Amino acid sequence: MQQEFAKKKSQVDKRALTALFMFFSFVWLVPTGITIHFATQSSFELIRHIVMSLHNTAAVIFVTSAVVHLTLNWKSMKRYMASKINEYFPYRTEAIIAAIVVTGLLLFIGTHPLHLR
Repeated sequence: MQQEFAKKKSQVDKRALTALFMFFSFVWLVPTGITIHFATQSSFELIRHIVMSLHNTAAVIFVTSAVVHLTLNWKSMKRYMASKINEYFPYRTEAIIAAIVVTGLLLFIGTHPLHLR
């Protein structure tokens, strides 16, 4: 029994490792994003560049970890969502309509500078 536990303990759990990568990269994303937002003066240019590099690196780690997380857990998430779809999502048609309208409005308003030409 102890040998099995020792064997399992020495192996790295891919799901846990991926989740922790996501967590710690997210922890870095929040303060660096706030710092980038407020460090706009020219006297902070070097600091802003360093913080932006940290932020972009954390974002790449976060997105990569999220893709790996989805890949590792796809079967279990798909099964879980299929079993809970009616319980948690009784307004499926309304949700689809709302998602399309909100996304369309955000894309239209977000790209308005491109429409001014």
